[in-house]
Amino acid sequence: ATYNVVPDAFGNWTVDTATDVPSSGALGPFVDLGVYPISATVTDLAGNTNNAGGTVTVLINDAPVVTTSGGALAYTENDPASAVDPAVVVSDVDNPTLASATIQISGGYVAGEDLLTFSAVPGISGSFNGATGTLTLTATGATTMADWQTVLQSVAYQNSSDNPSVAPRTVTLIVNDGALDSLPATRTINLTAVNDAPTLTANNLTLTNGATVALTLANLGASDPDNAWGGLIYSASGVTNGQFELTSAPGTAITSFTQADVAAGLVVFVH
Repeated sequence: ATYNVVPDAFGNWTVDTATDVPSSGALGPFVDLGVYPISATVTDLAGNTNNAGGTVTVLINDAPVVTTSGGALAYTENDPASAVDPAVVVSDVDNPTLASATIQISGGYVAGEDLLTFSAVPGISGSFNGATGTLTLTATGATTMADWQTVLQSVAYQNSSDNPSVAPRTVTLIVNDGALDSLPATRTINLTAVNDAPTLTANNLTLTNGATVALTLANLGASDPDNAWGGLIYSASGVTNGQFELTSAPGTAITSFTQADVAAGLVVFVH
């Protein structure tokens, strides 16, 4: 390819192959680290010319590579933060470090319960976007490729819900060398839920001798993070000096009833 250029006030000239259009011929293709001949013809205002030649070595930036390990992370409800992939590997054949990385829960993400964290290393900062499920890491000082690998291996997943979605989570990792992104690498997180015991929130009743009192949620209430509220079942045992009854069956003692029965005013205690 031939370029027509004009020197600056100091006699220097520059060809920007990314933007300058050759006057003839075509540029490339090149091979990384290939050595190519170059020649220049200088013409002054009087039409006098002079030629010089040499070589130029072409450096082509290769994208970094991030590689996740096989298998999946098994995460059980209420587990502490667990490394997404403690064996993830990152490399770049022509750069000694990285500029940034993004780690996103790209599949199955549930805002408000899923979280990604990392262990800090000097020169690398990060923040988690709860709206998109993305952890962004950025170089803020001098770092090495080993620093980046350490940080990526420390990225951890945690779920804060007592009733989590058990849909698999897909985590996608992409690293950048300042110019090019790597191809995405993924790892799966498989979740297992745990049945949590219900908790009494109210348990009191005051009545006079011989009275019949309809129970309300102020007298008897409970909550359960992973079961339907109305389906909670109360079991009564060791009852003395009275009995529980349903309003639909006066005189018949009962030993179990639901939270929905209490909420609807269907349960009474007869002294």
